[in-house]
Amino acid sequence: RDAFCGLFGCDTRFAGSLFKVTTSGVVSEVHTFTGLAGPGAGVTHGRDGWLYGSTSGGFGIYRFRPGGAVEWIVTPDNAVDYAAGFTGTSTFVEADDGRLYMGTLQGGVGGYGTVFSTTAAGDVRIHESFRSEGIYPTSTLLFRDGGLLYGNTYAGGSETVGSYFALHASRLVETIADQPTGHGNPIGDLVAAQDAFLAPTDARIMRVHNAGVTMAWQFSPVGTPAFGPEGTVYAATNGWSLDGAIVRTDPEELVHAFNGADGSRPSGLMEWNGSLYGVTREGGAFDMGTVFSLKPDGTFATLHHFNGADGKWPLAQLSLTIDGDGLVGTTTAGGNTSASADGAGTVFRVSLDGATFTTLHAFAPGEGSQPLGRLLTAHDRRFYGTTFTGGLGFGTVFAVSEDGTFETLHRFAPGEGAFPFGGLTQGPDGGLYGTTVYGGRANVGTIYRVQVAALAGSNAIDRR
Repeated sequence: RDAFCGLFGCDTRFAGSLFKVTTSGVVSEVHTFTGLAGPGAGVTHGRDGWLYGSTSGGFGIYRFRPGGAVEWIVTPDNAVDYAAGFTGTSTFVEADDGRLYMGTLQGGVGGYGTVFSTTAAGDVRIHESFRSEGIYPTSTLLFRDGGLLYGNTYAGGSETVGSYFALHASRLVETIADQPTGHGNPIGDLVAAQDAFLAPTDARIMRVHNAGVTMAWQFSPVGTPAFGPEGTVYAATNGWSLDGAIVRTDPEELVHAFNGADGSRPSGLMEWNGSLYGVTREGGAFDMGTVFSLKPDGTFATLHHFNGADGKWPLAQLSLTIDGDGLVGTTTAGGNTSASADGAGTVFRVSLDGATFTTLHAFAPGEGSQPLGRLLTAHDRRFYGTTFTGGLGFGTVFAVSEDGTFETLHRFAPGEGAFPFGGLTQGPDGGLYGTTVYGGRANVGTIYRVQVAALAGSNAIDRR
């Protein structure tokens, strides 16, 4: 209040007032509010003859009779609790049970508003505490049977550290679980397990199931974990050794420790025909990253050393070609250096034994830059992906064929979403679905769909 006094001369009428007006236009003041808690909206005429209202500052409820003084049911400077709500902007509605109901814009468990009711005696009950369904979605959506697409958000939710959601065919987003505190924020793609999802965070691997979220692995993973041929979970980590390592559960044990020469800072994994495949962001012969293979018995092979011209700093999880005879992936930089010294990134293909390597495309100005998400292999024998930036500045959706033919499918514009972090998923309708980290009405991310004529009516390929 002192700050307002300095600006406005401490006018006691600043908080607002209640007034009445006659049919002939005569206006008179009924009550002057002091402090910072003024009336939030109009008043409601209760069946008991009293008029009821709320304040817009704090959680205050008052009543008065025409010609009488204002009485406080709940004083705003001695509020019930922030959990009950804050900043009421609607009027009360009296229900058949005699209670007065109202919604608030703020407050509650997640701070996103409540629905509460009260009696004249001040018996306040919270009926709904709205929780954000999450903000900043970062994962590639995972399509499962039943037509649902699943994903995660990096923040938001009831604990403000992220959530896990399902997208229905009706475009309804349903929060299926909130990330509990103390286990990091969800980042990386979900992995389908029996009756559950494995969800990597920046501190743990979580298990998302019908009963909620529980910890599956207590160490710091990088990227997406994978199931080995024996069903054990494998994951990359940068916390086990200086250059990172691949470890597995049941029990937790080291499978391979990187030494810099064979790669450094490994990322997400995939499994195919009994072997694990992945990339390292750094290390190798040119310290620009590698592609590697690893068998459960620890047999390790470096399939490719990036040299800058063919890409550098790979990050995204690898994907299989449609025939299963090779791997495709992206690098976040390298390739075409006409726009920047580091390059905008590449799309590459490498054989399973590393004998052949091909740069399918090097991103040029206007096509996008920094592809971060996993490529989608589709039935039209093209690979679909996203770039985090470039295009109009907010990222793109692209397609690359097996012979290197490139097409920019969409350049994100303001209002559509910005900076797609994850890759694409083909839905049951043939459309390509993805998420952006920012943009949309609240600038906290969007879920989008891109229709490609060649994929209309086709079934998705999902080898995750």
